[in-house]
Amino acid sequence: MPIIEVNLIPPQTDPEVLKKLCLDLFQAVAGVQELHLTDRDTSVLLRPDILDWGIGSELIVFVDGLFQKPERTQEVIDRLLAVIGECILAFAREHVPQCTKVEVIPRVFDQANGFWSATLAGLHPLDEEPE
Repeated sequence: MPIIEVNLIPPQTDPEVLKKLCLDLFQAVAGVQELHLTDRDTSVLLRPDILDWGIGSELIVFVDGLFQKPERTQEVIDRLLAVIGECILAFAREHVPQCTKVEVIPRVFDQANGFWSATLAGLHPLDEEPE
């Protein structure tokens, strides 16, 4: 399950805009068919920039948690990073006009080094009723 961590978001960003960004990222990842993931298989973490100086001038994204599998070639990973980057770029152009750089950086994850997960009953964020 990929975990997308978007860093340095201006803290005053409207929560509805951030929710749309999350939904766009869910769909973008699910659109890379070779990953065999649905929009419910991705987690998005949004980290605000707490320092006022240079706020929002860069958006740095880390992608964690992708299991290594033969079908996840470098070409597929590059496409994943590009679709994530395009979502962040569209968000920045519309909502963070001071942004001058977007970077999407994969973090290597080899499940052979260990992994643990549990699924609990409850609603997924995509199952919530619109407000």
